[in-house]
Amino acid sequence: MGFYNDAILPKLCDFAMRKKNLVPYRERAIRAARGRVLEIGLGSGRNLPFYGPSVKQVVGLKPAPKLLEMASRARHEDIPIEFVQASAEAIPLDDRSIDTVVTAQHRFRNIFLARKPYACEDPSGSSELGWAALKVPLKLTC
Repeated sequence: MGFYNDAILPKLCDFAMRKKNLVPYRERAIRAARGRVLEIGLGSGRNLPFYGPSVKQVVGLKPAPKLLEMASRARHEDIPIEFVQASAEAIPLDDRSIDTVVTAQHRFRNIFLARKPYACEDPSGSSELGWAALKVPLKLTC
């Protein structure tokens, strides 16, 4: 991948996601997550500590191996976490195997919807850029 992608970019991403002003967004979205959760764009695992007892498993998706390695060090003590090196354009999961999708970028909604025969719903009703917990499966509404 190269020095920039292997050494610099993962640390920059992690640094950017450490901001304390992002915590309310994380808390709101993660609080809505239930069951088996797919987190698209797991990054360095900054969301992992926010998952509660209503989550049975987290499947963290990220194409960058260095960020997945960083996320594996941020494990949650009570929830099993599966780290998957893959892109959101090609999610390697069975249909209807996920209860909630958590994403920090709304552009992933369209990628997810293009692959799955059902829609995602932001329970907060918010369209702002920030974290969203998307419940699946639902009727196609987008």
